[in-house]
Formats: sequence, structure tokens, C-alpha cells
Amino acid sequence: MAEPTKTTAEAAPPAVEPTGRVLESYQVILRPLVTEKGMHRSTRNNQYSFEINTQANKDDVRRAVEDLFNVKVEKVGRRPARESTAAISSSKE
Repeated sequence: MAEPTKTTAEAAPPAVEPTGRVLESYQVILRPLVTEKGMHRSTRNNQYSFEINTQANKDDVRRAVEDLFNVKVEKVGRRPARESTAAISSSKE
């Protein structure tokens, strides 16, 4: 019998720090970014911005937001920079 396929959240391994430790949800999301632009996006588009760990990828951010805030993440946009940020589109479960 064929094995069941894994979803994208299960298929991606969790973020691993250079020391070899796996990042927990509270280590991926560092803080919310509260700006005028962010407030506009949250009220109109249901999008939220967070400063994230530079070691985290999109799947890690999705997992962390779903774990910490009990929402269903629709889309993750990651902007790499000196301090990485992520814009999250979500809907309530």
C-alpha cells in the first residue's frame, strides 16, 4: 500500500541553529512590527508583520504563527535583511 503524502508543514524540517539546536515557535517569532503601514494592513488585509529569526524559513514562520496565535496561515512573505521580517496573511480557524 502507498504511504500517505506529507503536507508542507510536515515535510519541511524545523529551523536548526548553527549549534545544531532546533528553533522553538517562540524563538522563530521575535516580536511584532507595529508601524503605521502594518496597522493599515492588519485592518484592511488581515496581514501582520513580525521580526523573525534569521535562521527561520517560511515553513518555520508558518508553524510558529499557527502554534502561538491559533490561526490558519494563508500566506507567508519573507523579506531577508539585516533583521528579517515576515508578513503573514491569516484567517481564524
